[in-house]
Amino acid sequence: MLLSLFSGEETDPSNWLSIMSYTWGNYCGMKHHTKPSGLELEVRCARILPAYGWLVKRTPRSREGGIDLIATKVDAVGIGQTIYVQCKDHTRPVGVEVVREFVGVLPVGKNIQLILVSPAGVTADAAWLAKQRDVKIWDEPALQDLESTVKPDEEAGLGSPETKLKREELRD
Repeated sequence: MLLSLFSGEETDPSNWLSIMSYTWGNYCGMKHHTKPSGLELEVRCARILPAYGWLVKRTPRSREGGIDLIATKVDAVGIGQTIYVQCKDHTRPVGVEVVREFVGVLPVGKNIQLILVSPAGVTADAAWLAKQRDVKIWDEPALQDLESTVKPDEEAGLGSPETKLKREELRD
């Protein structure tokens, strides 16, 4: 057992990161979150996309380059499409620097659509750059609109064997 530096109580050393995050969050006056910021938003998006025919892969938490989800599908004539999704679950609209960084991860010569998910929206400068660079913005109203057409059985696509396999391939 390990003694907490802040409370003096015994604590499980395997849980030190949660304890430090909680303590630091309280010290800074932040609300305590049990999940990493943005993870719930990633899951939310990963449940929407399969309902529209996309095969969703979650990227590893590290070395993601700002890409949280990669979604692919092949249309009726055999043409493959790919989208990169970046989720920003901030309390305020995200700025132009987020759009710049996201555009910067786009591979040269690839036809990939970028979607920036920010329930709080984006600033005017970010919206302008996103429009210029063809980055789609999903704010809270857009997410709610997409979710309104998703049936519960369509959400199950996230757990299909193919999707699970693809998620595991990316984590390796």
